[in-house]
Amino acid sequence: MEQEITQCEETFLQAMRTIDLEKMEELLHDDLIYNNFMGEVLDKQADL
Repeated sequence: MEQEITQCEETFLQAMRTIDLEKMEELLHDDLIYNNFMGEVLDKQADL
């Protein structure tokens, strides 16, 4: 289980580093709510 989580995290970080929006779209849940460094609350589409 730990190895699977580590692999998912690495896949997500690689997608962020390479700005792979298709992979990030696949990995992020549709109901994502994200707070950015400015305190703004974003949903999945706004985050992408």
